[in-house]
Amino acid sequence: MGGRYWTADEIERLKVLYPNKGWPVLLREFPGRTKAAIRCQVIAMGVKREKDSRTPWHGSEHIILRRLYPSASWPTICAAIPRHPQSAIAKQATSLGLKRDSAKTKSRYRIIRELREICRKSGEPRASVAKRAGVHVVQLAKWETGAQNPRLDGFFHWVEAMGRRLELAPV
Repeated sequence: MGGRYWTADEIERLKVLYPNKGWPVLLREFPGRTKAAIRCQVIAMGVKREKDSRTPWHGSEHIILRRLYPSASWPTICAAIPRHPQSAIAKQATSLGLKRDSAKTKSRYRIIRELREICRKSGEPRASVAKRAGVHVVQLAKWETGAQNPRLDGFFHWVEAMGRRLELAPV
């Protein structure tokens, strides 16, 4: 137990507030208490929420989600479906069987796309390639998907990790 004891006043307020108030209110009302600390206390007290706090999905939101999810950016999707957070949107898309277009997960640079294809065809786990290249597996994934571009030294390490060599040729 690393925290301080709950006061009788805090316990009474928690009994009143927890059933129908959201986390922003609870965290404001109990400064210095974390979500985890509040959850532990309400579980120990047996206090439950009055209703399901999730926002129900409307049919029109499903239509928007089906139209935008495959190819639109996250800010566009979130702006079109403002009643739900991004995490809920992603979860709903998964439950509907929706997928993002792979075109959105490709680098704009041909050489990066070619190197990614070499990696894919090798069948070698990304983690072992990343280790040989001296980068974290998440960093390599970001390079492969075009979410980030490698610095020149990182790119050369990646090329060498794949058993390749870059050569300059006249254009």
